[in-house]
Amino acid sequence: MIWKLTPEQEQQVEALLPTCCNWDNGQCLALDMPCPQRLSVSRINCTYFRGAVLPGHPELYKSIMKNNQGG
Repeated sequence: MIWKLTPEQEQQVEALLPTCCNWDNGQCLALDMPCPQRLSVSRINCTYFRGAVLPGHPELYKSIMKNNQGG
């Protein structure tokens, strides 16, 4: 499932990317390639970011979940 974001959420997600433990100057250490989340900030498409980074930011997480209810 890919979660779509509002423009405000996009900015918040972009700011959080460097906090991911797999982040290395725009590269994903786990995948050995450019960060897939950075390539598409209009939606959440990285399962690690969705499961490990976002829950640490409960207000943003809740707003994204609310916007994506029902598929």
